[in-house]
Amino acid sequence: MGDPPDAEAAARAGRHILPRDASAIVTVANGLSRHVTRPIDAIHAATVARKRAAIVSEFLPDFGIST
Repeated sequence: MGDPPDAEAAARAGRHILPRDASAIVTVANGLSRHVTRPIDAIHAATVARKRAAIVSEFLPDFGIST
């Protein structure tokens, strides 16, 4: 899929930009799921992050990411 377009490119083409924290959610979910023996995709990452939202919401504000 590649990187999402920047704001200027998105304005020209009317394309959706992924939220800046989307990759952070995948990263956090991967970090919290080290017991999984295979890499996880964005859907699985969102599921894992949702299940661990209470834990994640404690720490993400420290990194400037609002929950």
